[in-house]
Amino acid sequence: MLLITSILRGIHVKHSLLVKPFFCILLLILGTNVVGQSNQEWIVAKYANGIRYSGKKVEEKGSIVSVQLYTSDTIQINRTDVSNYYDSSNALIFRDGKYFETKGWFWNLSFGFNAASVVDSADQRESAHLEFIYARRLNERFNIGAGLGFEFNEARVAGFQFDTQFTSVFAYGRFYLTNSKKRLFLFSRIGMGFPAEENEDEILAEHSSGFNTLNGLGLQWAARGKSRFMLTLGFYTQKTEGTEFFLDNIGNEVETNFDILIKRLIFKFGWEFG
Repeated sequence: MLLITSILRGIHVKHSLLVKPFFCILLLILGTNVVGQSNQEWIVAKYANGIRYSGKKVEEKGSIVSVQLYTSDTIQINRTDVSNYYDSSNALIFRDGKYFETKGWFWNLSFGFNAASVVDSADQRESAHLEFIYARRLNERFNIGAGLGFEFNEARVAGFQFDTQFTSVFAYGRFYLTNSKKRLFLFSRIGMGFPAEENEDEILAEHSSGFNTLNGLGLQWAARGKSRFMLTLGFYTQKTEGTEFFLDNIGNEVETNFDILIKRLIFKFGWEFG
């Protein structure tokens, strides 16, 4: 757990240099019209030896599919010979051969931080989030699943700073708003965050578990392979209470009890596989 905490802190230290351009790109894309529509007549066929074909389906008889390639050549593909076959029944396919699967299982790994700290110099509360999701595509619009998160957040109340670390277990849902090459979607997760601090000398962790949610908007790019890049911007809340100890101006230890609801705008970048 200490290793995970160190990784999360390291992500935050470097985020302003590495990820700030991605935040600007997200705002730019969301402010423009998203173009490039899928076509129900297009297919993608992948063989185990790495050969890949994509084009327009001309005719289908049993397992034999006649495909017109983008070079205008027509070939025949036996579906029983390919390792992966995509058409309108299981994918959204675009003219350049990029696609989104609409069925099957997938997993997602993403990293995030306090988005407000990038655009507001007055808000420098640290946040570092690591998230793993395993989910299923129900159809071309809906995905549901579950996930595991590790979240570090600073909170400042009445001049005091409280550091919290959580391991979160949650349910996850996603709804796509568009079927273009850059797919816009809404997402929501709700679950419980458990203290991630290790106990020392039989002393309990300094803060309690509590519910948490993350709801927002995301953008995902089509790809020719099994991995896809994505960006999300969501509003995170975490309920917790506990005890923190501070030193006053003359060195006396002060015990402070707190009951807070952490609220944070979290920007994440990640990759989806499967």
